[in-house]
Amino acid sequence: MFIGTGLDTKALHAALTDCLAGPGESRPGDDPFPAWDTFGIDEACDHEHAA
Repeated sequence: MFIGTGLDTKALHAALTDCLAGPGESRPGDDPFPAWDTFGIDEACDHEHAA
């Protein structure tokens, strides 16, 4: 979602559409953005304390 005053929605849509892979374009074999370690909703980091 994008918000803003004077937002040119047609230009934004066109720019984002141009970023999509087209038919026949290959995808990288390895994920260039590996998953980060995250904590679940019920888990807390070591530096967090109960209120």
